[in-house]
Amino acid sequence: MSSRPSIKGVVLQLAVEAVHRLCSAGLIDRGQLEARLHSEDLALLEQKILPGVWYPIATLSRLLEITTYGEVSEGGLEAVVDVGVRAAKRLFASQIYKDYVKTTESFSPRGAGAALVRLAPLLCNFTQWTYHADPDPSDTFRIEVQNAAEFSDLLRFIAQGCIQYLGERVNRRPVLVTSGRPTPDRIVYLGRRSAAA
Repeated sequence: MSSRPSIKGVVLQLAVEAVHRLCSAGLIDRGQLEARLHSEDLALLEQKILPGVWYPIATLSRLLEITTYGEVSEGGLEAVVDVGVRAAKRLFASQIYKDYVKTTESFSPRGAGAALVRLAPLLCNFTQWTYHADPDPSDTFRIEVQNAAEFSDLLRFIAQGCIQYLGERVNRRPVLVTSGRPTPDRIVYLGRRSAAA
């Protein structure tokens, strides 16, 4: 495991593919990439990204700044929540994660939430995620992320979309998720399930 704050390649690959799509569409060119990325980022754009290998979280953050520029310009950081929903749909369509989420759908919402935060250390090597459900019959929950100083606000809002997507999958109803950063290295996500149909 990498000793520096890192993310698994299965996540980085989504951002790399998004950069390649922007380049192919003529929306960004090599000169613009060179002006905004570090040499190690540029090198990774030319390599095959391996799903199980750790890559620097800073590289992911810089790539996401490029790929989400339009959303942030139009609607601020909260606009990238939808990017997180779309990323989660793609990530959890891969067989290993699809099976994991499918299994959690048979759990209680409390059990599913606790199981899903156990995925975090498999994808991100420097944060600690904990799930807290309010006592039944409450429809609210909280996810706290510690050691999150290197987890940018852009990543925070993308993760918010991922949590919303997973929450809706396991609850089979809409879930509203908000987030805050009470301290530089702590993020709190608050979720509220809609009333059961």
